[in-house]
Amino acid sequence: MEGYYKVGEVQKARELFKKLQQVYHERLVYYAGMEVATQYAKIDDVLSDSYAYRRCLEICGENNDKDFYEKATETFERDISMLEHLVAE
Repeated sequence: MEGYYKVGEVQKARELFKKLQQVYHERLVYYAGMEVATQYAKIDDVLSDSYAYRRCLEICGENNDKDFYEKATETFERDISMLEHLVAE
């Protein structure tokens, strides 16, 4: 994503973000469907996916893609709220 932004390919950066966002969304939904004890057992995976998702979002913000960033942030917050007991903001 960073590379696409740097060469002015904003649309390609957004498309890549959307693909990654879908992957992380699906993973978070998967974790959220587990029993809480299992979620805690998988805490490293949950946190890793959460932080990677957040980093993708930050790249959008750092590259001044403001409107896209704001909308994506809303989706991120909704996704992460499924596991708020595990993921500290």
